[in-house]
Formats: sequence, structure tokens, C-alpha cells
Amino acid sequence: MLGFEEGINPDYLRLHKIEKDNPKLASVYKRLLLGNLTSKEYLMMSMVMNDPDLAEDKEMLNMLLEEKYPGLFDEYSEPESKEYKKSMKLFEYDAKKAEQMLRQEFEKIEVPKFKDNDVKDKTNKVFETWRDFDFSNKDLTTVNVSLSGDKEGETVPFMDIEIPEKERDRYLKAALVYMIERGIENGKDSGDMLKKLVTGMWIGENLNTYNRLVIEQRMRMSDREWRKFIHNPKEQKTNISTSEKDLIETMLDEIR
Repeated sequence: MLGFEEGINPDYLRLHKIEKDNPKLASVYKRLLLGNLTSKEYLMMSMVMNDPDLAEDKEMLNMLLEEKYPGLFDEYSEPESKEYKKSMKLFEYDAKKAEQMLRQEFEKIEVPKFKDNDVKDKTNKVFETWRDFDFSNKDLTTVNVSLSGDKEGETVPFMDIEIPEKERDRYLKAALVYMIERGIENGKDSGDMLKKLVTGMWIGENLNTYNRLVIEQRMRMSDREWRKFIHNPKEQKTNISTSEKDLIETMLDEIR
């Protein structure tokens, strides 16, 4: 688990602190840490930073962007036009400034300090129990998708989604810090708990990708294969469980 040899990454401690102090801004910083954001997303995040209530009003966010960069969002705008190129240059410039501002503000958050040596020693003790844990296990970063079965409360395997290699360490580190902060040592069920935290965070941050992959998996199946799956799901050799099953079943009902 690269990055933990010298202790806990202070960025995740900052994130944990802001989740307590200002939950509306926590989602902004979480996306910042996960990276891979578009220019539009950086601009939207900076707007939420200035007005946290916008976090719950995506329509207003889009309206404000359209007002500031009218040449980019008009369906009749011409990418080759002078006005469009001028708006795009301003858009990209503002996005870079927004990213810089967000990172600077995040770094200003004071890293929580341990209240006394006893707390520090306890945290270090918990951390030490995780040093020999096998973080290379791919199952930890595999999102298992299931559907509702015929009986109430029953679930049946449908597909697995592997979190991309370049992203897995971010989620593993964030989940590990969460557990260490709560004094959860490496034990019998801690691996399952770590997996649930990782997959839950990934789904929350990548819901559109998650939904698309599930739909694509269904569309690859012929009607005959789908009927066979519905009537004999145990033939699927995946081991899957997820709290998202109801959402997925609703989506699949719409495309059957």
C-alpha cells in the first residue's frame, strides 16, 4: 500500500475534518482529491465553494455558467467563430484559476492534531495492525453488482466492475484512514468493511459510469441469455452483493 509507509496522508485527515465541520463543502474537496475533473467541474466546484447552497441546485449552477460563457453553451454556437474561441479561452483560464484556488483553500485547512500522546499512541497502534494487510487483493476494489431475486430479500449475482488500477489506491487510502480514525483494527471482518467503504465511495463518485456499465452488460445479453439468467441465476459464477440492487433492477426494467 504505497503512501502509508510514513503514516497517514494529511490530505485525508483534512477531508475527515471538513466532513465534520462543513459537510456541504466536503463533497467539493472529495472530488478534488480524487482528481480527473473537467474544466467545467472545477468552475462549478469553485462556485459551490463561494456559495455552498449551490451544491444542491445543479440547475442554478448551469444557468450561472451559461450566463458567464454564453458563446459556449448556446446550441447554435459555432466552434470556429471568433466569439466561441474567445469564450473558450476565458473558460479554460478561469478553470485553471478555480483549480488553484480550490487546492490553496484545501491546503489551508489545518491538519487535525492529536489531543494527547495517548490518542496518538492508540492511532499508531491501530495503524500498525494494517501494515501486513494485503492491499493488492483485487477483490477489495471490485464492485459486485446484484439484482433482486424471486424471493423477498434474495439477491442474485449479475456482474463485477473492477475499479481502474490508476484509481484504486486513492479509494483504499481514503477507506483505510476512515477506519483508523475510528479505531478499527485489522481483524476478522475488517477486510469486508474496507471493501464496502471503497466500493461505496467509488459508486458515489462514479454513478453515471456505474449505471452505464450495468446497462451495457444487459445489452450484451441476448433475450435467450437474459431469460436463462432470470430463471437460473445460480449459473452465474460471480459472488456479488450491493445495496444498489433496487436502482439497477429499475433501470433494467426500463430497457427490457
